[in-house]
Amino acid sequence: GNSLDNQRKNLRITNRTGNMHNKSKNRNRLNLYKGVYPRPNGRWQAAICVNRKQICLGTFDSPEEAARVYDKANRSYFGQFACTNFGE
Repeated sequence: GNSLDNQRKNLRITNRTGNMHNKSKNRNRLNLYKGVYPRPNGRWQAAICVNRKQICLGTFDSPEEAARVYDKANRSYFGQFACTNFGE
């Protein structure tokens, strides 16, 4: 996560897709959680993109609940390279 530390021991070989999974959540959006989107009915949807395909993880009553489900899926798909919302 430190873009100023580009020592060989801190780098890994990956493609663009793998590198995009390290992207942190966007702080400028209305929603503060990565992978969570508001629905018209007042609920929140969690979704993750794997191999260029979006996978819907379900709809939830709160954005925090949807973010936790996203984090769990993110860790299962991307392991140590997952960038989670809560950093657990």
